Amino acid sequence: MTREENRLYQRKYRAENKDRCNAYTKKYRDANKDKAAAYAKKHRAENPGYYKAKKARRRALELDRTVGWSDDLVIKMIYQDCPEGYHVDHIIPLKGEKVSGLHVAWNLQYLTAEENLKKGNKYDEADD
Repeated sequence: MTREENRLYQRKYRAENKDRCNAYTKKYRDANKDKAAAYAKKHRAENPGYYKAKKARRRALELDRTVGWSDDLVIKMIYQDCPEGYHVDHIIPLKGEKVSGLHVAWNLQYLTAEENLKKGNKYDEADD
């Protein structure tokens, strides 16, 4: 199997076994937090362009999800007043799988960094 064939096989396998692969990755990261954090830090340092593009895409997405009637001053205050160790989270994600929220004050909340990273880009209607 050539390198390209192997890459395509792995991509197909991951697509067909998404839940299994995600569970394995989560289990590994939970068991190797220091190693995973070191890898993430190294990856971020070696790929600054990737992360700049990701951040720019996020900013553009927020602009697309901002409405004319939103109160920008309140949104800025929410970000400025965020307690240390917390993240400002969109309750309904800006780019969710089933539903997408708006970048408005009532769609923002404070979550601990750990809770926010665990929540990811998900929305659970049961939380309402």
